[in-house]
Amino acid sequence: MILDAIKAANVGLRFLLELGVLGAVGYWGYRVGKTRLVKIGLAIGLPVVAAAVWITFGAPGAALQLQDPAHLVLEGVFFGAASLALARATRLWVGLAFAAIFVMNRALMYVWGQ
Repeated sequence: MILDAIKAANVGLRFLLELGVLGAVGYWGYRVGKTRLVKIGLAIGLPVVAAAVWITFGAPGAALQLQDPAHLVLEGVFFGAASLALARATRLWVGLAFAAIFVMNRALMYVWGQ
């Protein structure tokens, strides 16, 4: 019963990581923009593009869900982009922490067949 709760928490963590990607790329876009208009455009546009790609190809139940190994590559790009964005927009350790949490989450999902 406790293991079931941990497995459910892992799925919940995955959803939070997906939302974290959107926040990270949006924050990075805002930080790198030179003018106010570009900052706002990147802060909105990058998460929209990332969400569209993930919803179409990566999310559970996606219309055109990729199969492994292509899905694993997409996950690496999707979550790796967030790690790099956080490392560049904030501190290196924030990006590394995001990457480490993703790797642990993905490993547990693989082991538990989630």
